[in-house]
Amino acid sequence: MAQLTEHDLQMLADYKTRQAQLQQKNAELQAQKTRQDAYWQNKRERKPKLLTTEVEHTCTGCNEVIPKKSQALPKSHFHTDTFPPYFTTDYFCPKCAVNMEAPKA
Repeated sequence: MAQLTEHDLQMLADYKTRQAQLQQKNAELQAQKTRQDAYWQNKRERKPKLLTTEVEHTCTGCNEVIPKKSQALPKSHFHTDTFPPYFTTDYFCPKCAVNMEAPKA
């Protein structure tokens, strides 16, 4: 078997260092991807947040009256087709809010 020169040993050490750095970088990227996937999975599965109303509203889904001081799910929409742009808010009763599907990724 041939003897390794000092230059060959240095190249081997550099190669092993680069391989270790590459493995560390791949592990960091995999951890970041796992965290990102967990974040989006949680966001898809999150239940809608029901708020307590201060005035009566009409449910956009079933057209029932949502009484004052009861739970409702608000959904805001930003309209830019007119000047000046404006917001509208739709309110959903708890029955309709539960039936709304989470957005698919």
